[in-house]
Amino acid sequence: MVNTNHNLLFKAIILALCVISFVHVFLFPLYDINAGRAAVRTYMDFEQSLCTNNIKKRRIWRLGRCPPYGIVTIMQGGRLGNQMWEYASVWALARRTGLEPYVPRCIKIKLDQIFEQLSVPTFEEIGHCQVEINHFVKSLEAKHNKKPAEVGFYKTAMNYFEKKYQNVVFIVVSDDPAWCLRKFGYKNNVYVTSKHHKNSPALDLAILASCNHSIYDYGTFGEWGPFWPEETPFTTISLIIHLVD
Repeated sequence: MVNTNHNLLFKAIILALCVISFVHVFLFPLYDINAGRAAVRTYMDFEQSLCTNNIKKRRIWRLGRCPPYGIVTIMQGGRLGNQMWEYASVWALARRTGLEPYVPRCIKIKLDQIFEQLSVPTFEEIGHCQVEINHFVKSLEAKHNKKPAEVGFYKTAMNYFEKKYQNVVFIVVSDDPAWCLRKFGYKNNVYVTSKHHKNSPALDLAILASCNHSIYDYGTFGEWGPFWPEETPFTTISLIIHLVD
């Protein structure tokens, strides 16, 4: 009886050690893949963050364009069977969403050893990208065939408030402060936030909440501005654009 208990205890200890080893070797790397690595700044950095092993950085000039809307990709995990499903999932989700599919090289290299002419590109196919500050404008034109608000819209709204109230000060919140300075910087009563250093979205939202009235064009962020002020009466001049998919 004693020997039987000792055998069960020994087997339980061995099983526990196997489970702990499995968790540390196979599961922890999947959830702690970015630990101790540099911040993601480029597509190559992002690709590395998706891989469980280090991949060589190759400086290859591509004439490919920067993805206009977004991409579908996946993190490497498991062995061949898992990576086949990962590749297929990226392809299927891209077809479903209309976004562009990209797989990290660590997955593509493995599958290239077995399959020929795989169609989903790697991150190397993405050309030199510069982040657009005012991405909503291009999305508005490309996806909905709508033009952004013209300068006249803002000037007309500003004239309305200047005639209705005295000593009006306009505080402009935008993700493109340079454009705002070019268009409205000549006015003495206009202050553009992020003129000297970029504000956080939370600070810009707090500034909007502190204003008495609002001139709003479009976008989900600016739409929150008129909701916060407690001052009454409150006037909002907004540009309504009907977006049809």
